Amino acid sequence: METKTIDTDVLIIGGSSAGLWAAIRARDFSPRVTLVDKGIVASAGVSTFIHVVGAPLAEEDVLPALREIVERSTYLTEQTRMEVLLREMGDRFRDMEKWGVPFERDSSGKIITAKRMGQKVTSCVFINGRPMMQTLREQALKRGVQFVERVIATDLLTSDGLQPTKGQVVGAVGFHTITGQPYRFRAKAVIIASGLVSGKLHIGYTDGVTGDGQAMAFRAGAELQSMEMITNPAFPLWERKFCTGGQGEYMNAGARVVNKSGEDIIPKYGPDKAKPFLTRIQLCQAAAKEIIDGRGPVYFDMRHLTDGDMEIMRHVLPSAMKAFDEQGIDLQKQRIETTPIVPYVCGGGEGGIRVNLQSASTIPGLYAAGCASFTSGNHSYIIGIAQSFGFVAGYRGGEAAGKRAAAAGEAEIRAEQADGFIKEALAPLKRKSGPRPDKIYLSLNKVFIPYPFSFFKHETRIKTSLAEIARVQKEELPRVSARDVHELVKANEARNYATLLELLFRCALERKDSRIGHYREEYPYRDDVDWLKWSIIRQERDGLALRFEPVPVEQYPVKLEKRARIDPPVKLS
Repeated sequence: METKTIDTDVLIIGGSSAGLWAAIRARDFSPRVTLVDKGIVASAGVSTFIHVVGAPLAEEDVLPALREIVERSTYLTEQTRMEVLLREMGDRFRDMEKWGVPFERDSSGKIITAKRMGQKVTSCVFINGRPMMQTLREQALKRGVQFVERVIATDLLTSDGLQPTKGQVVGAVGFHTITGQPYRFRAKAVIIASGLVSGKLHIGYTDGVTGDGQAMAFRAGAELQSMEMITNPAFPLWERKFCTGGQGEYMNAGARVVNKSGEDIIPKYGPDKAKPFLTRIQLCQAAAKEIIDGRGPVYFDMRHLTDGDMEIMRHVLPSAMKAFDEQGIDLQKQRIETTPIVPYVCGGGEGGIRVNLQSASTIPGLYAAGCASFTSGNHSYIIGIAQSFGFVAGYRGGEAAGKRAAAAGEAEIRAEQADGFIKEALAPLKRKSGPRPDKIYLSLNKVFIPYPFSFFKHETRIKTSLAEIARVQKEELPRVSARDVHELVKANEARNYATLLELLFRCALERKDSRIGHYREEYPYRDDVDWLKWSIIRQERDGLALRFEPVPVEQYPVKLEKRARIDPPVKLS
């Protein structure tokens, strides 16, 4: 089948909210802006399912909000970038309000704001993700952005034809997810906004976002940051039957999390007994420990909530509440069994492609925004912030990429590199036998999803995971077969998933403390004396290069008063 070639100034890979913001802003500087997505923009992806975004901050609240975020991220926040994002959130919010994005309002017409999960400064506003995304889509099309939908990008093209490159990124290749037609994109600048990383567990709405952008950037030679921190547990599975989100809203309404004996586990593990509180990640770890120790199952108990509480949740979480209704579950009459699990990684800017204030990666011509990038620290502790930061980072990346493209000459791609990547991407279709993509995901998830590999790591188990990942990469991926184009997509996604899991475990093996979603059984404490550092990993010609870079906290607005080793609320032993 003939390869279709598209020439553009700015190429955006991924139709997330960050990707659409990048496209909208890039169009202000470059006449040719193309957004490629393997689904239908505004009808697929995680952004269509969000229900809250971070609220704009008053000037006097910026530094207090920065402190709240920094403290909850255990001081791993890149504060210079975070402060810029906090100051610009309101601009993007006001743009969306002007375009008619339907934020939730009270009876007087005022936009509703609320604090969630113990937040004292940062607030969120309620929003339906689907109309928000549809509005952003309309704004992009109105400005002349070209959409190329149902096309998966598989590899980045470089000026020297090498990976890792010593040159710059000049485009990408991919194929149509229905017809299989190959695509080649030539671009002066490329922005990756492909979202988070799913293990295809069919939990929630994340199966289509599989870390393609992060893996492509890594193979091209971009640095990735804090990959050991991307383990992002949640409570997506209910009654072992169905999946839905909303845990934060249940907790905010007053849900109790209890073990099989009815014991509330939050006061049990919360470090402040007077005001017991656990972050979502800590609560997931606590629930997992209760299950490991034989005190499971774990339940959300909302039987004490009022009709008014339930009405608010029905308004804020219509899809989640519909799921309970369809299962015949009355939250005011029965406890609901829940299962903490890692449904996805890179869910809130905890780790990903390393970028600067302009969303530029460490490779010239390559930018990244949203959950594909290290947004500036862990946002999973702050409800709605990751979404708002995606807007700001996308806008900034679009501006920088658009200006670069406007000043650059036509990009030159190496035909042999493009043809080689296309041949590799399509190869599974030609294999008559070999493991199918589902088998690869199953093999990888067996050494990632169970609690001893995801929630509570140990050197021995990390090495077990790395050995299995290496086996899959050596024995299964080179032979993976696809019966049709649908499986071909999954085969390419499986390759990316294996790459990112390897990076996660490589960094986790070398980090010898526990913080946020990274827990080492041998080093259960948070070590601010020796390990207040970011991991930086990149592909080099002779293998992986990993280093740790100290967080320059003394140079930041929010300083760490005393470096110490701090015990976590949840200890495995």
